[in-house]
Amino acid sequence: MIQYCTGKIVQTPITKDLPKFSGSFASHYAPKAQVILDRTPLKGDGFIALFEIKTPNGAIRLASPKNSQEYARCLYDALREADNKNLSRVIAVSPKGNEIEVAIRDRLGKASAERN
Repeated sequence: MIQYCTGKIVQTPITKDLPKFSGSFASHYAPKAQVILDRTPLKGDGFIALFEIKTPNGAIRLASPKNSQEYARCLYDALREADNKNLSRVIAVSPKGNEIEVAIRDRLGKASAERN
């Protein structure tokens, strides 16, 4: 993606001793609530989806971004809001697309990764 966006060729060093940095782990920031992707929320579940997707009855809307850029900016705030509300589940509808949406889906996947 770096090469696509900047036009600069990126070379990955072949070593097992690469530095660890935020976003490089299989699991990333995840709320206390279980994050479930692309399902219909039940009553009392948190819900994150693009604005045009209607909030199902009984779900607690955590974010209604108008586009993918806004989704990327508000995702972690919405997950923290789930913690503040002591929700047990958050349903997130993954945005479709092949640009910033790829990064959003990656973040959502890491937030939904099982914690040990």
